[in-house]
Amino acid sequence: MNQLNGRALLSVLATLSIAPAFAHGSYVAVAGSATTPTDISARARNGQTGFEGVLFTPGNPAPTGLQLNPVGTPAWSYGEYAGFAFAYDAATGTASWSIDFNRDGDFLDSQESVTSLSPTLANRGFNEVSLFLQGNDSPLAGVSVIDFTLNGTNFGSFSSANGTATTQLFAYTGGSSDILATGSLMFTAGGGNDERPRFWIQAGSSFVVPTPGAIALLGLAGLARSRRRG
Repeated sequence: MNQLNGRALLSVLATLSIAPAFAHGSYVAVAGSATTPTDISARARNGQTGFEGVLFTPGNPAPTGLQLNPVGTPAWSYGEYAGFAFAYDAATGTASWSIDFNRDGDFLDSQESVTSLSPTLANRGFNEVSLFLQGNDSPLAGVSVIDFTLNGTNFGSFSSANGTATTQLFAYTGGSSDILATGSLMFTAGGGNDERPRFWIQAGSSFVVPTPGAIALLGLAGLARSRRRG
């Protein structure tokens, strides 16, 4: 079982040129479904007729997005866990999606990582992060995620052993608006022509992140109101 290690995490952070301060933003697991459409979707699949992973953002929208398609048909080692990381920098609107296909402990090999800049998302955070997992029941092919960690909180394991989808929604509760989601992903077998099993991390319901200047202006406005009342 090969899980994401420190070297892999640092490679993502270096790619985004951001400090590892993600744990300051809080998300909690909640009931319900993600708001649609989502702004960012990082996906992995059993890509029998195409790519194995893809990142969709406003800067690189569907249907093409930014694809991960390493050598192999498919590139997955069935029954073996591969580390993954999804990162989002709220200041710039930059998202990164990385999968350790060859399970060597980093995302530095060809076709293992993509980064997308979306200027329309600059200074925006997300109220929701959601997971979607779906296996295949004909032929039987499952998908499992272990140690799913979102901004420093480990939410455990998720799986779909057949065609029934498994979903989980996480709600933002405050702190930094950056996102870092990590874990390990395994497909148990190849699916049919519907390109399953598959796994998605999605971010949606965006909100404006106050800039330091705006926060300072709000503070001055509050002080002025207080003085007038005094």
